[in-house]
Amino acid sequence: MDIRVLALQRNLKLEWVRRSRNKVAHHVAKLASKGILNPGWVANPPVCLLFFFMFRCFYF
Repeated sequence: MDIRVLALQRNLKLEWVRRSRNKVAHHVAKLASKGILNPGWVANPPVCLLFFFMFRCFYF
């Protein structure tokens, strides 16, 4: 299903953001596309994502 159709069905607003400004989402999408992202990743993120979360918390 196209993401735009899904957004319309769920009344969501989509906004384009440069990959450089949205590194966590890009990395999550890459892991998911390879099938190596655990469905419970939000509660138990992979170690490789912890760097992005820590960087975001300390520097922004």
